[in-house]
Amino acid sequence: MVVIALMDRKRDGADATTAGVISRSAIFAALSLGGIILVLLPYWLALKANPIKQMPIPPRQPGKLLLTRLAGRELHSGSMGRNAAGCAFYFCQRPEGKPAAAPLLCFWFTLLFALGGTTPLPRMLLSMLAGVVNAITGANVHIRLTFLTFERFSFWANLMALPIVALGAVMLIDRYGRKAAFALGTLAAFTVAFAVSWPVYHPIHDAPFSTAEVVSFLNRDGHDKFRYLTLGFGSKMSEVGIGANASSVDGEYNSARILPEMTQYGSAQLTNSKYYGTNGIESLRAVLKHADQYGLKYIFVRDPYYEPLIAFAGWRKTEVYDRGNVSLWVKDGIPPAHKTPYGMPPTAMEGILWGTLPIGSSIIALLLMMMFPDKRRKLEPIEFPLAANEEPVLREAL
Repeated sequence: MVVIALMDRKRDGADATTAGVISRSAIFAALSLGGIILVLLPYWLALKANPIKQMPIPPRQPGKLLLTRLAGRELHSGSMGRNAAGCAFYFCQRPEGKPAAAPLLCFWFTLLFALGGTTPLPRMLLSMLAGVVNAITGANVHIRLTFLTFERFSFWANLMALPIVALGAVMLIDRYGRKAAFALGTLAAFTVAFAVSWPVYHPIHDAPFSTAEVVSFLNRDGHDKFRYLTLGFGSKMSEVGIGANASSVDGEYNSARILPEMTQYGSAQLTNSKYYGTNGIESLRAVLKHADQYGLKYIFVRDPYYEPLIAFAGWRKTEVYDRGNVSLWVKDGIPPAHKTPYGMPPTAMEGILWGTLPIGSSIIALLLMMMFPDKRRKLEPIEFPLAANEEPVLREAL
């Protein structure tokens, strides 16, 4: 942060002193770090009460994006490729004197953080943050990166690139007028259309299917007394979870899955367990073996790959939904679901903090921006010498 401030300390001809820049940067860094710790305090408290003990989940290798044709097109033709091209254009064509180091380093920093375990930067930063939290709160927090999926942090890289892309767009419009505005609008519409149409031409599922009948089954006749599991549903698992009153043993959020059958194996969602190799299948097999402990009575299967495994574990097929795309498997003798002894719900105070601090910090930031606007130069009249009232003396040329 100090390096960025020193690079961009010259603005409009005013050169700030090095000591002033360093002192202001240190104050800003301390306030920012304090705000981050305060906002994340409920998470650290919950992590202290229930430490996450999970086997490493195989990370997605960013290097494969350059070698896999489909993944490369998805990355470079989407938002990341557009923003990277916009940043390159601006830094090649930017006017002289415009600060460039700060936005470029912010984009580079967030992009490296999104790469996760491929660089030591995220581990160093999170470990440093954990050390500060431990020194302040005495929580003895140990951050494990094995259960984090860092590709989700690419959102911040795209966010940091947007101001640079916007500056490039303003520069083009100032230079070429309506032609540039029309071209940029067309490109923007194309990129949005590309993002929307990508799942249509490259669907996550082999064929679209509806979860309405699955949700309807779970919400009637007391079926919500038991837990359920979906196999082969992909992202549709969340759609079922939103509409159903019954609870599931599966989940999207890795660090919230605290059942030992999940934490002891390096796999993520059970609904996609076959994509995690032996670890995924063994995790699914362990959950099926202990189904009576969790009240797991219903399994909705969309991928026939899982049917031999669940049939061998004692489930039987009873119904089919969505014109045969989804089948229901039931196991007899399963008691109703009950609370498990794993984990501990957050306290009332932690819930209040987690519900107010994140959104409250954003509101406070907006209020501070309105209360302390940037200093603007005021127009002041400049006095010129008054003209003499006496008439000038004209001399004759000899």
